[in-house]
Amino acid sequence: MATVSRDDRQGALRAGRSGQVGRVGRAGRVGRVGPVGPFSSFWGPGFTVARVLGLGLVLWSVSTEVPPGTSEAQLAVWVLCATLAPAWLLWTATPPGTSRLQLATFVWLSAAGGAVSGLAPMGLWFVGVAAMGVATSFEVPASLAVAAAGPASAAITVWVDGRSPTVVLGAAAACLAGFLLGAGRRQHSERATQAVLLELEHDRAEVEHDRASLLSERNRLAGEVHDVLAHTLGALTVQLEALDAQLDGHPTIPSSIRESVRRTRSLASEGLAEARRAVLALREDASPLADQLERLTATSGASLEVVGEPPPLAPEATLALYRVAQEAITNATKHAPGARVTVRLQCSAQEISLSVENGPPSEPPGELSASGAGFGIDGITERVRLVGGEVSAGPTPSGWQVDARVPR
Repeated sequence: MATVSRDDRQGALRAGRSGQVGRVGRAGRVGRVGPVGPFSSFWGPGFTVARVLGLGLVLWSVSTEVPPGTSEAQLAVWVLCATLAPAWLLWTATPPGTSRLQLATFVWLSAAGGAVSGLAPMGLWFVGVAAMGVATSFEVPASLAVAAAGPASAAITVWVDGRSPTVVLGAAAACLAGFLLGAGRRQHSERATQAVLLELEHDRAEVEHDRASLLSERNRLAGEVHDVLAHTLGALTVQLEALDAQLDGHPTIPSSIRESVRRTRSLASEGLAEARRAVLALREDASPLADQLERLTATSGASLEVVGEPPPLAPEATLALYRVAQEAITNATKHAPGARVTVRLQCSAQEISLSVENGPPSEPPGELSASGAGFGIDGITERVRLVGGEVSAGPTPSGWQVDARVPR
């Protein structure tokens, strides 16, 4: 069953807290998101401007109630407002979160705002904002404790200054209203987060199901191809062996005919082996490229060098690189008999490269050099291109080299 990673959960949580929920891509990542719900604009650009304007309006309202002056009450109010304004702007500039700085910001907005409201009732806005912000970002116990600091601070101010206790009731009402608004926003974001995670898990399950179906179908087709080719080529090989045995009993038959039969039987056997390798490459349990190259070089007398740790490759890429090595070794055998052949498999962070280089021939070319239609290099070039790679071939100071590269 598909699982949701920690990064996906964090991404979904950020999407939910920002008031956004979106579609989940087939690759398992949260795609473009759009605002959803009545609280979706709380942390958008428009509301940021509104919060800045709201701060100016609150400070202006406080100034109408307690004009700046030199009395103790006036100094206390405006010193507190001078510290509350940066806290308000910090709340405006940062998205909802659970950092210590944000918690300290809400504590100060609540406590200092409650003290201001004891002298200027418009300071209740600071208490409500603190309660809303902390209830949005933090769990209930912590948010309740921070929100309660506002009414408690207002009560202390009223008791010290001897003002009407109705201010405390106003602070409590502002605290409750802000807390309920923030808690509603938090519940909305949590529901949005769960919706994103559920959609993400659903899409991942669909991807896994499609992948399993594709592998099952590919294995079925590989089995069908194997059965057909194995039966046909196997029967052909048996018939050619029987024909070869019959020809051995007739010494009057020219040796060229017997040699042609043997060559045909050899080609049929090689074709059967190639068909089996191709089918194996289509199956999910195909052997790694390095192992296949090791067997190929061992049977052909070439040397193999592997640089780096070969990563798992798609069956198509594995087969393409194997065909490059096979074709290059075959060409070296045809056109440079007895030459030293070196196969080099190099793995980097970006690509897998394969090079096959042969030195000068130690024997004159035989009849095999004229065989073939000359389409070998073109065929492997097209095969590698289909998996996103490229092939180059050309002479070297001592022989010939074929290079192939495919992306990881």
